[in-house]
Amino acid sequence: MQPILAISDLAVSFQSGVGRDSRYLRAVDGVSLNIPPRAAVGLVGESGSGKSVTALSLLRLLPQPPARIEGGQLLFTRPGSGPDSGPSETIDILKLDDEELRKLRGGHISMIFQEPMTALNPVYAIGDQLGEALRAHQPLSRREGLARAVELLDLVGVPDAARRTHDYPHQLSGGQRQRVMIAMALSCRPSLVIADEPTTALDVTTQAQILDLLGRLQAEMGMSMLLISHDLGVVSAVCQHVAVMYAGQIVESAPSRTLFRWASHPYTAGLLQALPRLGGRQERLQEIPGRVPRLGEMPSGCRFADRCPRVESRCREEAPLLRSLGEKEHLVRCHFPLNAGPGGGA
Repeated sequence: MQPILAISDLAVSFQSGVGRDSRYLRAVDGVSLNIPPRAAVGLVGESGSGKSVTALSLLRLLPQPPARIEGGQLLFTRPGSGPDSGPSETIDILKLDDEELRKLRGGHISMIFQEPMTALNPVYAIGDQLGEALRAHQPLSRREGLARAVELLDLVGVPDAARRTHDYPHQLSGGQRQRVMIAMALSCRPSLVIADEPTTALDVTTQAQILDLLGRLQAEMGMSMLLISHDLGVVSAVCQHVAVMYAGQIVESAPSRTLFRWASHPYTAGLLQALPRLGGRQERLQEIPGRVPRLGEMPSGCRFADRCPRVESRCREEAPLLRSLGEKEHLVRCHFPLNAGPGGGA
C-alpha cells in the first residue's frame, strides 16, 4: 500500500554561533518513516531526540535561519477530489513554493500543537479563529464559517458549542483549548494530522479523554495521524505502528504489537521499563542513566553507547545501521539487539 507520506533521509541542522564561529549542527539525521493511509503512527523519544523538529519540518514550519533542511524527501500523496477516486498526485513538500505550501497546510495536512494557549490567538474569539481557518481553504461567508465552527466544536465534545464560539482562549480549560485545536486541525478534513505532544500539559483524566477523541475521530474520518510523544504508554492507546527516536535518528520501528512484545533496542526497552504498571507489587520505576547527547557532541559510533547497559567496543567505534529484524516491518539500529523478534533471527 502506498504511504500517504513517505519521509526519506530527512536531515535538519541548526546554525550555532556567529561569524567565523558559525556552524550548522545536525538535529535530525537521516530520518525515514512511512505513514500509511487511514493509520496512526507514533513517534516517541525523550526531549531533545528531534521529534518536534521532525514534525515541524514536515510542513516546513521551522524558522530559516537558524534551521536548514539539508536533505531528504517528503513525498505526500494527495487524494483525488471524488470520494472513490483514490490517490491522484504525489508531491515533494520540500519542492513546493509558498502558495502551494499554504494550500497544503490545513487543507491536506494539519497540525495540533502541544500548547494550545500559545497556538491560539488570545485576542480573537474561538469562533472567529475557527472560521478564519475554514475560510482560508473554503469559499465561506463569515456567518457560514461561524455555523461550521459550532458544528466542529460539537464534534470534538465541547459543551454548549454555540456559546463557546464567543469565548476567548483564556476562558476555556486546558482540555477545552486542546479540543478547539483538534477542531481547527480537522476543519478542512485533512488527509493527515500531525499531533505534537497533544496531551503534555493535561491531567491524566483529560489526557485519556483527548487520546480517546483523537483515536475515534481518526478512525471515523479515515485520516492518517502522526502522534508525537515522549511516552510509549500514550502512543500504545492510539497507534498501529511506532517509531522510536534518539539523538536525531530512528533507532527502532515496528508495528505496535511487535514493539511492545519484542522491543529490541536497549533504548526502547529502557523506555518501556520506565512505564508505571497497575496491579501487583509496586516497585521503583527504572530510569535510563545519563542524557541525550547535545548537538555538536554526538559520538562517532552508536549514539546510545554512553547510556547502554550492553555496550561493547564495537558500539563506540562503528555506527549501527537501521536494519530489518525478524520481520520486514521491524527495524532496529543496534549491533547487539535484545530480541530476534517473532520472525526469527536477524
